[in-house]
Amino acid sequence: MKQTTPREAADRKFSAIPYAGLFGDTVMARVVEEIIADPHSVYHIKDLEDLTGNSAPRIREALATLVNLGLVKTSGGKHPAYTVDMSRKSFVALTLLAYAVLDDRKGSEC
Repeated sequence: MKQTTPREAADRKFSAIPYAGLFGDTVMARVVEEIIADPHSVYHIKDLEDLTGNSAPRIREALATLVNLGLVKTSGGKHPAYTVDMSRKSFVALTLLAYAVLDDRKGSEC
């Protein structure tokens, strides 16, 4: 049986956590991870419930914060749709951070 190195064990532990655990394993981190992974999509609460495994009230709270921060725009209404504001520098920074975390994990030197 092959021995697991400490790095491999850490990689496995943090691979399922958004941004390798840098921001913890919170609803906000899960929502940000999902929307940054596919910023061209239009998201509804139900979509993010399915993607993150979190409840609608907690996702609404995270999205309200992201709207206030300007990272996400909303259509409003009874069943609002949410989109990423790709013109924001925070979007670019989070995208680069996502790639950097993967690069550090895989050691690809991209």
